[in-house]
Amino acid sequence: MLQHGVDFHFIDDDNLLDATFEFENGEVSIRRNCYEVLILPPARVVSAKTMEEVKDFLQQGGKVIGLDMVPTGSMEKGDPDPAIQTMMNRLFAGTSQDRSDARMVILDESAETLTETLNHLISRPMTLKGRPNDVSSLHREVNSSEEPRGFDAIFN
Repeated sequence: MLQHGVDFHFIDDDNLLDATFEFENGEVSIRRNCYEVLILPPARVVSAKTMEEVKDFLQQGGKVIGLDMVPTGSMEKGDPDPAIQTMMNRLFAGTSQDRSDARMVILDESAETLTETLNHLISRPMTLKGRPNDVSSLHREVNSSEEPRGFDAIFN
């Protein structure tokens, strides 16, 4: 993803559950960093509490991408867990009143599929045309106590 100018953070279950979410304009602020998209790694079993946070993120205007597979079980009740299966069906199949800004992405080896999906879901304030192999760019949004700020970096 970095090769395509997409900055990211790994957020584990503990950080997601401990975070104070501030939803605004389809973004969530976690410890002064702004996020529009959560990417769920492939997993069969997940924490039900974490998936509730993901559902809240989606309902507040965030976007969710699931990679390769959706969970079928929970750490609390085992696999299968009908509650997790129902939630995943609603998130990724759009079968309920939940927002349908969730996508299931099957990755190819170069991660092009994920990058293309991200480009459809988020607006990027800056992109480099031609993307020379030795030049990269990143964008980061940070909330300060005064106002949100965006930072762009171009480097080789």
